[in-house]
Amino acid sequence: MFKSWKIGRIAGIDLYLHSTFLLLLAFTALSGLAYHDPLSQLLNLGLPLMLFTIVVLHELGHALAARHYGVGTREITLYPIGGVARLQAARFTAEQEMVVSAAGPAVNFALAGAAWLLAPSLAVTPLAAFLLSQFLVYNLGLGLFNLVPAFPMDGGRILRAFLSRRYGHARATLTAAGWGQKFAWVFGILGLLTASFNLVFLGIFVWLAAAAEVSQLGRRW
Repeated sequence: MFKSWKIGRIAGIDLYLHSTFLLLLAFTALSGLAYHDPLSQLLNLGLPLMLFTIVVLHELGHALAARHYGVGTREITLYPIGGVARLQAARFTAEQEMVVSAAGPAVNFALAGAAWLLAPSLAVTPLAAFLLSQFLVYNLGLGLFNLVPAFPMDGGRILRAFLSRRYGHARATLTAAGWGQKFAWVFGILGLLTASFNLVFLGIFVWLAAAAEVSQLGRRW
């Protein structure tokens, strides 16, 4: 039903845009009709594009960290709730999984730090200062949010890697997936209470992804 379209290639990795992403762009464009000045309309469309450029860099961090360990990335796909880097099948050691999982948030924190350091020289106009502040906030928010221990988010994968050193891969996966599904309920309820459909979709995605990982674990073990 839903398709993905290839929109480019970066560092040898194909970049795809999922068709549901167009719904976000359409909603953003329609909401921009409430603004009457061209600058506000441009910012209304440009800021989400800035955010998803940051998401691509986040996923590229994972991909390049995996490449360091000899594992390639099939593609990076952009969804309304974020991006997914599909790595080639591989079994990382606990330490390697920690590094690969932490690489995405590390990119965001590095970009936020760069924005903070360059602010005095780049924020020469109110518009430049606004864009730089949004860039910094987006990176900090994305980095911190992805460290939430909700498998299969980055924090959940780091949690699994940490637990697997003591309890083994199977038990660590079950524990991390369980935490992921608990957080999925939190995301979904918060999304309904705040009318944030992205949070609702995120909750559904986290729940299904955690369940799929447990299902695959049963087939492997």
